[in-house]
Amino acid sequence: MEHSTSLTFNQLSQDHITKLKDAFQMIDEDGNGEISFNDLLKTFQTIGKPMTEHDLKDMLRSGSDNNNATGNDDDDNTTIKFPKFLSLITENINEYPEESELLKCFRDLNGDHTTEGDKDLTVSTNEMIKLLKEAGFEDPEKEFEKIFKTYNTNQQTTGEKLFKGRQFLNTILD
Repeated sequence: MEHSTSLTFNQLSQDHITKLKDAFQMIDEDGNGEISFNDLLKTFQTIGKPMTEHDLKDMLRSGSDNNNATGNDDDDNTTIKFPKFLSLITENINEYPEESELLKCFRDLNGDHTTEGDKDLTVSTNEMIKLLKEAGFEDPEKEFEKIFKTYNTNQQTTGEKLFKGRQFLNTILD
């Protein structure tokens, strides 16, 4: 798997910071301006990255704005605000896939229907849900609900739900 170089905080453009703010707000399910243990747990489950409870709590403590964080695993009140989130993300994102690799994944998901010239990279939402279940997600419709809501469209002639892969990639890569 090819990867780009690591991100550092000073390499983030204003556009990247805005996108990370959007991501922060998506993770912050209750909209209180803080990421809690449950918010973080759900996010890592959604992206398919296994994290232990201990690792998540360590991550929260290392980025916590709470001066009372105890350092033990029983502390469920530790939270992260956006400035700390930004620092944590830039410290913890070591590698990310090249755009060409992500494009290939969407083309493979679409099978014979997508060619190099296909600008939409649409994929059947039902097929994506099926593959996510095969990958170990228990309820991908619920776990990816916000993403599907943002990037789904209905095919005009059949009414089939399609995931707009190009729009999704443009959002995460820009």
